[in-house]
Amino acid sequence: MASAAELYQAFYDRVWVNGDIEAIDEFLAKDTSSKGLLTDFSANAQDVKELVFAARALLVGIECAIDVSVDADPWYWAHVTITGRDATTMRTISISGQVMGRMDNGALVEVYNTFDLLSFFESLGSLPENATALMLSGTKFN
Repeated sequence: MASAAELYQAFYDRVWVNGDIEAIDEFLAKDTSSKGLLTDFSANAQDVKELVFAARALLVGIECAIDVSVDADPWYWAHVTITGRDATTMRTISISGQVMGRMDNGALVEVYNTFDLLSFFESLGSLPENATALMLSGTKFN
């Protein structure tokens, strides 16, 4: 049976790098929910497939690196950096975040994610540069 680190790396390689969206079913147990990407949103396997499909339409040439990790069986935590190119401009973009998951019988049964989506959308041009600083100063976007 694969270690948690091997399972996560295989997930990123097959799903995010190679675009094998159907492989998600091999990594997530049937009733797994992934929490944390969006406020008050819990994603099941189908939701994760749609998320990956949408993200891969925005970002091409994806590479994923597990920068640092902690394996505390059955829990696993990792800081991840995803790098690719903006599908429109081909400019290199990186997004980093943290993932934590609990494994059972070689599959993820509980997953928590936090990624810097604000910076990601700034890099894509969907939000103005320094959007966080602007919003902290009271700026509101329509």
